[in-house]
Amino acid sequence: MRLLLIEDDLMIGRAMRLGLVAVGFIVDWVTNGNAAEACLAGNAYDVAVLDLALPLQDGLSVLRKLRERGSSLPVLVASAEDSGPLQNISMAAGADAFLPKPFDLDELTSRTLALAGGNRQASRRFVSSGLVTIDVVAKAVDYRRRRLALTEGEFAVLEALVRAPQGVISFEQFEAAYAGEGSRSQLPRASVTVATMNAKFGHELIRIVRGVGYRLAI
Repeated sequence: MRLLLIEDDLMIGRAMRLGLVAVGFIVDWVTNGNAAEACLAGNAYDVAVLDLALPLQDGLSVLRKLRERGSSLPVLVASAEDSGPLQNISMAAGADAFLPKPFDLDELTSRTLALAGGNRQASRRFVSSGLVTIDVVAKAVDYRRRRLALTEGEFAVLEALVRAPQGVISFEQFEAAYAGEGSRSQLPRASVTVATMNAKFGHELIRIVRGVGYRLAI
């Protein structure tokens, strides 16, 4: 599989390239937006990894021009900026996934393999919504570069929310996810669970939708 790495930081780029080559990619590496645009126009790739803060032409411009040409190439944006608005802008411009720096090299390679369609296990392992990334194998949650400690029930609820269309689940789905195979009669009040989870995230990430259930505020 052939990958275009677009990263102007030489130290970071070398580490990324080594990791991606190690999992089987043939990597072309460029360090500015103009070179990236030329490579994307003249070569066939399976996936691209794109930094946003590039010299000569920023990453968002490169991405927008790629989509304007009708290309459906999978693009993973890897950026030192981890704000929600920037991720939303990237996704609106046509990114397929967003990975805030600094990141774990294993997560980079797994998510890139998933986008390239070369690793079905990897494509099932990581699930993301906004700045929340779930590792369903390790049962781990990362949010704004922080690893969060969630209980088994809280993790199940968050996974259900991340996987749900528009990040919305019903009250019944909330209870079913939290209870798993256990008894729902022993569940804490949903409002208590949500308050506890929001405290761990540091703000009101999970909100009530009156008459419907709960949603992710991302």
